[in-house]
Amino acid sequence: MSADGLQDRMKDTTGLSQFITESLVDVEEEFFQGLIDEVSTRAGITKLTDKDQRDLIVRRLREEGINLRAGGVEDGVLKVITEVTRQSKWAPILDTFVAANAIELPLARRRLVLRALDKLPLTPGPNLEQTVAQVLADVSEGGGTDPVQLTAPTGRLSPWDFQVDLFDDAAAQIVLAENVRAAGALMWCYDIGERMGVYRLTDALVYRWWIGLVDFADADLTSELYRYYKLRDERPTEEERFLLYRRILAVGDAEVGARVPVNEDFPALWRTLMEEVATYIDRSETSLRERVNRQGVEQAVQELQYNLTERMAGMALTQVTEMYNQLRQTDRASGTLGGLDILGHPEVVAQLSSGRRKDEWSVIERLAKEEFSVSPNVSAMRTSAVEGFKVTDFIATFAPGTFAEDRFDSFIASAKAWILAQQVAGQGLLMTPDRGGDDDGTGEYGDDEFGEFGGADETAADDDTDTWAE
Repeated sequence: MSADGLQDRMKDTTGLSQFITESLVDVEEEFFQGLIDEVSTRAGITKLTDKDQRDLIVRRLREEGINLRAGGVEDGVLKVITEVTRQSKWAPILDTFVAANAIELPLARRRLVLRALDKLPLTPGPNLEQTVAQVLADVSEGGGTDPVQLTAPTGRLSPWDFQVDLFDDAAAQIVLAENVRAAGALMWCYDIGERMGVYRLTDALVYRWWIGLVDFADADLTSELYRYYKLRDERPTEEERFLLYRRILAVGDAEVGARVPVNEDFPALWRTLMEEVATYIDRSETSLRERVNRQGVEQAVQELQYNLTERMAGMALTQVTEMYNQLRQTDRASGTLGGLDILGHPEVVAQLSSGRRKDEWSVIERLAKEEFSVSPNVSAMRTSAVEGFKVTDFIATFAPGTFAEDRFDSFIASAKAWILAQQVAGQGLLMTPDRGGDDDGTGEYGDDEFGEFGGADETAADDDTDTWAE
């Protein structure tokens, strides 16, 4: 085509629009035809050669839609193929009549007509065009199963078979992976920051440095300690952290406002998932050859997906990001270190670790004993944090029928490790005396030795020994 011809065509906006639309229709048709062949091949179905059937499958996929992001695409296409190939024997007769008379028949009405024809005491065959026309007219004029249609002049009541909408044609409920994963990060913060006590232990180390009980030669470390000290009042307070745990994980007894919804369903959903995992493991170990049904595990995973997608939203995503960075900086080049980064600094480890183990975990154990007279089970709490996040990471990206077997096995292993860790981890620094509240049951903290450099005393509700695992 010459340049002038191309310019003339571009000026014809209506023609160009029509050309693009027709091209997109052809592309869509080709995509659905290829999808049908691919699904049929994977399912071991003989290749569909009936053009009318293929056209009807493509029409259903196009009009009813298929969510390519939600997972289960193969199951959805296979369902349509199965329904079309097993449809009523009246279907060819109805389709021929509709085509011969150029009648517009939407898919929903086509189902109603076929259902009505199937109820007739007749065997489908030739010379029944008048019967098809009558049934088609009755359905189109408003006859149906809804009793309210009797108020219409042309209405008449047909028996209803009491089949309800199973929402098979509806798009899958939206799952936001980042919301679910953020809930896993919040659980990690609860285990590492609160139960293991890294938030409070880092404050204790900074306080020691502030009053001169420890001294460090590394200029970079002292700068990072001072920066941590100055940023302390900018971070979420202990009360704010426990309000978030309460709202998202239903952990503890922190009081929330009247309009703040607490995710009371989460503990039961999480417990159900762990029970289903335990059942799956038990059956897998006792079954030699048979494949163990994992429907219960998958359903429990999906329920948690929907729950955390809805509840872990809004400002909570920003709050948990800040809480995590206070423990472990995601950007080391920023010059701002988190609590674990500080406790694991080589000079801190050299001065405060005990025994032959030289790492941040040894520092945590020593500080916990000296500052709070508590010896937390660091190994079990670390396992709880790590494996709990792996479980939620699997939940975040789970889609029925699309995950690899080895990934499912890893998920089961992480859930098992989490369950075992919970049995021995305990509450750690959550059970220290100054977190137990005073005798009047108000749940307020005792004297805050860090209040001198941290501003006003902070208060939070008594946490008791609640966890989402119980």
